[in-house]
Amino acid sequence: MTRRGWLIGGATLGAIVAGACWFGRGASADVPTAAVERGTFVDAVQIRGEIKAGRSVTIIAPADAGELRILKLVKNGSTVKAGDVLIEFDGTTVARTAAEKRSELRGYDAELEQATSDAHAKDAENQTAESKARYDMERAKLDYSAKDVLSRVEAEQRGLAVDDANHKLKEASAKLGSDRVGATAKQAGVEAKREKSQFDLKKAQHQTQALVVRAPSDGIVTILRNWRAGNWMNPQEFKEGDRAWAGASIAELPDISSLFGTARVDEIERGRLAIGQSVSVRVEAMPDRELTGRIVSIRAILLRTSRRGPKRVRENLNRVESTTSQRFAVFF
Repeated sequence: MTRRGWLIGGATLGAIVAGACWFGRGASADVPTAAVERGTFVDAVQIRGEIKAGRSVTIIAPADAGELRILKLVKNGSTVKAGDVLIEFDGTTVARTAAEKRSELRGYDAELEQATSDAHAKDAENQTAESKARYDMERAKLDYSAKDVLSRVEAEQRGLAVDDANHKLKEASAKLGSDRVGATAKQAGVEAKREKSQFDLKKAQHQTQALVVRAPSDGIVTILRNWRAGNWMNPQEFKEGDRAWAGASIAELPDISSLFGTARVDEIERGRLAIGQSVSVRVEAMPDRELTGRIVSIRAILLRTSRRGPKRVRENLNRVESTTSQRFAVFF
């Protein structure tokens, strides 16, 4: 063996000895250990879903109440009792209308009283005129009854007086009847205006009451989105100062005893879910409160989606996204 070979062999042997010494020292070092015990392994799947109530009441803006601007609005997630004020709208316009109608009503009352008084006075005057005409008629007839002892000319004159008195009596009677009809029509017209003003006043008073919306039952308030304010692609919730429209859905009052949640999970996590599993739920409106429930149903759904518009639907039929929908009931 050459000198070079001896050198290589010596270096290899030294490396082996050094490695054995290092391994020996490492084997003698302390290694942390722990006792194995049988227990329950908790596996959690975190998903996002939507909470809905099986029964809920939609709170809407009053119909035909004029301008609707929200003055007060309860906070989202507030717990309310039946009869609590949920929404209060600005009643300035309605109050002004009610004041105008009250003033109109007082004016029509005075006008109706004046028309009634004038009708009574006119009727009394016409009755007096008719009575006088009737008296003149009877007197003329009495004078004419002595025609046989009168000259022909005087008898004709008294006959003409009877005709004239009869004509005046008919005129007085006709005037009495026509004035009564006119007075009745005038009173009816004022009364119709008064009734309309009174109806408008009652309507304004009803609108004033409708501008304060109260909770019909106990529950937790959910404020809905205002689709006419802000960016229509990302509408914000109704808030104080917003303008609403007649019949607008502003809030919901769900029955908290019938809450259900739905969520979609990927198929890869489907095997980790089972009916009856417990669920912990946190609602965005109540971040400091944790609700509990259990899964009551699971069903597989095949969704065919098109994210590029209707022209790509046929192409996307082959892109089937398999998801699982789970439904869970929430109990307080």
